[in-house]
Amino acid sequence: MLQAQPMPGVRGEVLLEPVRGEVAAHSGTLESIRTAIEDTLYRQGVEPFQHEGEDFDPRRQRSVSTVPTDDPERNKTIAGRLRPGFQSGEKLVRPEIVSVHILKK
Repeated sequence: MLQAQPMPGVRGEVLLEPVRGEVAAHSGTLESIRTAIEDTLYRQGVEPFQHEGEDFDPRRQRSVSTVPTDDPERNKTIAGRLRPGFQSGEKLVRPEIVSVHILKK
């Protein structure tokens, strides 16, 4: 992978162009791999899911970050859905990854 190196008198945007081009060249390949994996999982009965509702459910969701809130009604509710979960029938394969509102103290 190319790394941008500082050069006197050259703006940072110019140095990042080769890195952006390399990432763009590989994004189609990565998307194809992701699609192939999801198709394989689907054929095996594993499907993506998003938990219904706005309340955080630790049995089906994993919180990886919190968002402070002053509103007590929003405490322990979903602030953002970051990655879907996967299930096979009713069995949880991977929990949904979310961020959760937490009440400021």
